[in-house]
Amino acid sequence: MQKKIFGSGDNGMTEILGNKKISKTDPRIELLGFLDVLLSFIALAIVKNKNNTLKRIAKEIQDISSKIAAEKDLDDDKLIKQMEIEITKIESKLKPLKGFYMPKNKDEALVNIARTICRKAEINCHKLKKPHKNIAAYLNRLSTLLFAICRS
Repeated sequence: MQKKIFGSGDNGMTEILGNKKISKTDPRIELLGFLDVLLSFIALAIVKNKNNTLKRIAKEIQDISSKIAAEKDLDDDKLIKQMEIEITKIESKLKPLKGFYMPKNKDEALVNIARTICRKAEINCHKLKKPHKNIAAYLNRLSTLLFAICRS
């Protein structure tokens, strides 16, 4: 008999890692949803401008999604420190902001949408029952990096 592959989530439950069932309203599922949307916009931005930093970020988001699904945090703050260096480098070439920033073209707008989704993901990371301090910090720096990329 063929395994049923649809409809199992109709009752508000979903499977995560190893057939563990959890509610679709669980903060972890909500965070994974935001990360999925974030990854989709990053992918679209990559298609539009072939940015190598965005390609690396896409891979990191996939890895972080796996960590969230497994209820694990990042092992260390290496990625966070790497982003801080990148942010400083990009921002050193930018003029200081004198007001609210509005993207100037479609490519900037895509990255800016990714930034706002990243902020929502960070907020949802803080709602998790088990703290994910390094992932929350990563998402915080990522939104800053995306803003710097958008402006550069």
